[in-house]
Amino acid sequence: QGKMVIGTVKGDIHDIGKNLVGMMMEGAGFDVIDLGINNAVEKYLDAIEQHQPDIIGMSALLTTTMPYM
Repeated sequence: QGKMVIGTVKGDIHDIGKNLVGMMMEGAGFDVIDLGINNAVEKYLDAIEQHQPDIIGMSALLTTTMPYM
């Protein structure tokens, strides 16, 4: 299907939603690259350059972390 980079943004460690989306995308045939939690913008940029994904997923539960999106 394609490739997806997914992770939880800097300042946020909540990963249940990210994990569920990642599993659903894998089930749909996507190659999912999971960056884990607490990721700075630079980590996303490095992963985008390295993996050339079709989709980028950025997860956050706390509204205080949304500026990192």
